[in-house]
Amino acid sequence: MPKPNTPKIKVPHKIHWSRHLGIALGRAQTPDDVTNLVAFLAISDSDYITGQSIVSDGGMVYR
Repeated sequence: MPKPNTPKIKVPHKIHWSRHLGIALGRAQTPDDVTNLVAFLAISDSDYITGQSIVSDGGMVYR
């Protein structure tokens, strides 16, 4: 997994990776994860999904 490379996200490596311990998928969310969800919701395969709050968190568990 690549390290964050934006100026606002400058955290020590150990702290950065410890954040992923509570995520079932074991990795941080990517922009593609979000766009894939939005793309799915935009096609007819999802036409029976209405009035839902969809959580896209990789199975995150707060400890």
